[in-house]
Amino acid sequence: MTTGGKLHAGRAGDAWTAAGNVTASAGWGSTAAVTLQAGSNDCRGQIIVTVGGTGMAAGPTLACTFNTPVVAYDVTPVVVAMRGDAIANAVGETHVTAQSTTGFTITFDGTPTGTEVYKFNYLVVG
Repeated sequence: MTTGGKLHAGRAGDAWTAAGNVTASAGWGSTAAVTLQAGSNDCRGQIIVTVGGTGMAAGPTLACTFNTPVVAYDVTPVVVAMRGDAIANAVGETHVTAQSTTGFTITFDGTPTGTEVYKFNYLVVG
């Protein structure tokens, strides 16, 4: 279905996703900040994590909840995620480790460092 020029695969509504729809685990650091690239929505976008503070740990996650619950996906959509930052070839693969009709989880296979900024591009196909 197309609404306002944006494709929402089987979902009604046209709301943009907010940073509040993404929960970063403690492994990103005690003062880590999550933002989203302007225009990110339930179907595609970029999550930006600025690492900070103390307590960085291996395998931190980003739990993402879909913003448009007007019509839930009939089946679990396929979610594709990949690194999109300037340090993309550095240690730390990205994997989608959970997906459901209400959201998905991205896991970073590595330990974030210092004050790096990590970017994760995602695409949801439902």
